[in-house]
Amino acid sequence: MSGVAAAGSPLLGAMVRIVDANGARVSMIDSAGNRVDRYRTSTADGSFRFQLATATPSLPLLVQVAGVDGTGTPVVIHSTLNTTTLPQILNVTPATEAVVAQVLGASPRNVFANAATVWPSMSLMGSATAVTSASTQIKTVISANLTDAKITDTKNLDFFRDETFLANKLGLDAALEGLRIQIVKDSIGRDQLQLSNKLLTPGVVEVKIDLATAQAELAKGASGLVSKAISSTLKVTTSPNKTAIPNL
Repeated sequence: MSGVAAAGSPLLGAMVRIVDANGARVSMIDSAGNRVDRYRTSTADGSFRFQLATATPSLPLLVQVAGVDGTGTPVVIHSTLNTTTLPQILNVTPATEAVVAQVLGASPRNVFANAATVWPSMSLMGSATAVTSASTQIKTVISANLTDAKITDTKNLDFFRDETFLANKLGLDAALEGLRIQIVKDSIGRDQLQLSNKLLTPGVVEVKIDLATAQAELAKGASGLVSKAISSTLKVTTSPNKTAIPNL
């Protein structure tokens, strides 16, 4: 398995951990041939490459990467793998975090922390259709950022398995560089995905997505409308390239 962990900038030396569909920790084989339950990303570019200790893991897998970004801010983001098709590419970014959160209907960090009891019940995470629908929603919400990054073929943009993805401030990485993506509790304690142009005043949220509603709509399959989960008036993030910055 290989990929890149990045949040606009690469997560250098971040810790990768994995749980399987039963909520059990998945062991990995490191470059020295040792069996380990965690693996560090490269300190040069945030990449990782390791072998799973089993050739037949119980899918889907939930992957967590914990580290710090280029500013020293702690970052914990997640991704998922629900296929054994080669090559095994798995990128971990705020975009994958946003998709996974919608399918889980909750904060991926909380699910990972309670994987033994919670993750086995998350059968929707094994649905390629649900993951694709959730990905399409995020692409729509951040369309201005993708356009700024000169990504024209959004239909074939794969947040998870793009083997060309690099934390090099180009393409998707450039789009993520201009976004603020976070999961918080709303006023009544429900998990909410918040997205906004990072150049706006801190605290300004442009798009709010109720995660429980997103999961409920995704569970309906073809009849679901995940856009119903957007609770904000604004449905898309604005472009950082068009944000007016006052003269100092």
